[in-house]
Amino acid sequence: SFVTDFSSSFYAYMALLPSVSIAAFLAALTLGICNKRKQAYTHCAIKIILTMMFLLYPSIGGKIFSIFRCMSVGNKLYVVKNMEMECYVNHHASLVGLAVVFVALYVLGIPLCMFLVLRKNKNKLDQKATLNLYGSLYSQYQKEYWYWEIIEMLKKMFLCGGLLTIAAGTSFQVMVAIVVQFLYILLIERIMPYKHLHDDVVQLIGSVQLFFTLLAGLALRLLEHSTVEKIDSAEKDQLGVVLIVLNGFIFVASVGALYLATDGGKKRFYKSMTKVTPQIVSALTRAEKAW
Repeated sequence: SFVTDFSSSFYAYMALLPSVSIAAFLAALTLGICNKRKQAYTHCAIKIILTMMFLLYPSIGGKIFSIFRCMSVGNKLYVVKNMEMECYVNHHASLVGLAVVFVALYVLGIPLCMFLVLRKNKNKLDQKATLNLYGSLYSQYQKEYWYWEIIEMLKKMFLCGGLLTIAAGTSFQVMVAIVVQFLYILLIERIMPYKHLHDDVVQLIGSVQLFFTLLAGLALRLLEHSTVEKIDSAEKDQLGVVLIVLNGFIFVASVGALYLATDGGKKRFYKSMTKVTPQIVSALTRAEKAW
């Protein structure tokens, strides 16, 4: 039945990361027995697990939070992903209990684990062994912002998963996302955590693009449900064009960042900056040292 499929899908998602981790360590152990490079294989297994954590974290979190997403139909609540399942009773009550455990284990546990590992090696982040093993978690950021990837993960988790539990399907939900994204833009514009200036620029452009996309989505929703002013098909098409243009900016910014990463791009960029404020000079100097 669909109820069984929904539950099986949830269980499969929750078992995916442990299965990959066990398989990676068993492979490392087997290869280590066959030859003397046991440590190298163990490090390779750790890197595979870290990569899988990074890739699966948003989707696992989204699956966990989908358990809490319910819709009111008459006098009862039903799971949005499975309208045959009534919320907080019988089988769904068991899923909610498991979801709470997995929130602690995955949603909070994975960032906490990464934070503790990086903090333990905080004074050795420049060493080759640490960089080779954990570099994917911090090497793209300035040394004082070694923890920034954890902030990125938590932000993505909130927008992709946690937000599903806040007034699902309402304008208030979009408004919360807009506020969170706006605060993030202020934070990243103030801190500029990346080693390279072009990475900061791309991140800022991407964040602004997402902010305006959410803003356009809120406007569309309010107009569609307005009893005073209704939106017609022409206005919907115009708003769609605006959204396409907004989302296109991130691709343009990425191409520009790739160009700035080249020697010719750097020289042209610095040459064009003939009149800049002291703040920009400071940022450019920092970026030049990083390059």
